[in-house]
Amino acid sequence: EILIPNNKAIIAANAANNSFLGVLRVDANDDLLIGGGNYQTNGYIKVDLASGDVTKTSNTSFKACLGASASRSSGNAKFAMTTELFDEGGNYDATNSRFTAPVTGTYLFYINLALAANTTDQTHVGAGFNNNGNVHYGGWGHKNSLSGSTYGKECTFIIFELSANDYVEPYVELASTANVLGTSNGAYTHWGGYLIG
Repeated sequence: EILIPNNKAIIAANAANNSFLGVLRVDANDDLLIGGGNYQTNGYIKVDLASGDVTKTSNTSFKACLGASASRSSGNAKFAMTTELFDEGGNYDATNSRFTAPVTGTYLFYINLALAANTTDQTHVGAGFNNNGNVHYGGWGHKNSLSGSTYGKECTFIIFELSANDYVEPYVELASTANVLGTSNGAYTHWGGYLIG
């Protein structure tokens, strides 16, 4: 049994080179902080000892969108989403619409595709993900114009087990050329993901 006084810490270090490895600390609010390396820089897990709630100061996550509406040709291809809305951890490259996993773990991704009301009928609309060269579609929809009065939408989620440096990109398949809705605030066509654990 180890007692950690309030506002004190237990520090783990490598005895061979005296490098700092991690810390267990009880803060002034009687919360337990667990961190690797420099926890003030790298972040930490906080356990509220009264309630048992667990929170993290940061978690790998991102969201990007189609910044403006655009016409998209038929077929199956990578879909550029170059307007970055947030990128916790800096693992999303907006220049090529690619997320690269920083660590091995389980990740959740989603994509939302919105088609304009004046676009042509789509017998099929697919939204999916390219994981290291393998494309996975989570679902298929369609869009009927009904005299141009209805919008089309396809949204899907997927969970991947990724190794560090694996990548994921958004993919879309359309039956014919379509007007895809975009806006800089991410309200229409967007995708994102985060590290579950």
